[in-house]
Amino acid sequence: MLKKILLTLFLGYTLILSAQNRDQYVKWKLSGNYSKIKIGNTTADQYSTGLAVAVAIDENDVYDSASLYLEPFVNYSFFTKSLFTKLSYQTYSAGINLKKHINSYNNKKSFFIFIGPELAFIRWKQILKSGDEYIKIKPDYMINIGLGLFVTNNIELVAQYKFGLSKVYGIESLNDEHNIQTLSIGIRLGFNQNWWFRGK
Repeated sequence: MLKKILLTLFLGYTLILSAQNRDQYVKWKLSGNYSKIKIGNTTADQYSTGLAVAVAIDENDVYDSASLYLEPFVNYSFFTKSLFTKLSYQTYSAGINLKKHINSYNNKKSFFIFIGPELAFIRWKQILKSGDEYIKIKPDYMINIGLGLFVTNNIELVAQYKFGLSKVYGIESLNDEHNIQTLSIGIRLGFNQNWWFRGK
């Protein structure tokens, strides 16, 4: 009997519990991106996907009007092939951006800018003359700079420039040493503004 009473009270509490704090201060999102990359004097196309969570760091009394967010993220870039050799790579990365919405008093605007560091692990694959695969993993430290626009509460369009600080990219062989520059456009889809898919 006591268990039933406690369970009823708990369920009743969760039904009246407001989701606003979760919605406005923690926002999860999935992303898809198309990039034009430049390594040395060569360019190539690249596609990637990612998961991010935006956490407000300047709480505001007005609902969903925070202007400053820390946004940790993880990304995966699909295989990109060299135009010249049997050399390809894929990227696993993680980082954190500082995102600033352009606010007018407590009114959040649709436009935002962001900047932050990213640590990437590049998994290179080269097909040798013997037909065997040679795998090598190299780290790169990157800087992200970008801007975005909210189309709806749950959809963002983003443009981003990224450059690598380490010369770990090859063109004709893994012994080449080049930096990478990336220009990307993408779309981010929010999880209805919180992890539990119950936005307001």
